[in-house]
Amino acid sequence: MAIYSSAFLYIDGKLLSENIDVNVSYERASSADVYALNGDGWVGVSSGSAILVLSFNNAIPQPGAEVDFEKLFLDKTTVSCMLAQGGNTKTLTSRGRITEVGRAAGVGRNYGQSVTFRGKPSSFR
Repeated sequence: MAIYSSAFLYIDGKLLSENIDVNVSYERASSADVYALNGDGWVGVSSGSAILVLSFNNAIPQPGAEVDFEKLFLDKTTVSCMLAQGGNTKTLTSRGRITEVGRAAGVGRNYGQSVTFRGKPSSFR
């Protein structure tokens, strides 16, 4: 990926604006690993399921492609999320849910919206 290439984010096929900050991470369903013990001592570690986490800020839909993130969150709607790397043809696609929605504004700054999506793990292909 080029240093200054863009990321293109789609929710259910709707392109969001290009002036967004996107973070991709992976986490486990459980924040704490389970340590199994028996009479002889430590046996092993059991981790939770992997989850893809996409966090994005200033995700304003392109004109005519409105996305109501609050409604998707409140209705617990399963959505498709695709992130395309600018400058090449690699994409990451996942199905999951919007798990956090926030809005912020203030003196001397633009209105912004932040959204977190959690879904089935996937990698860029």
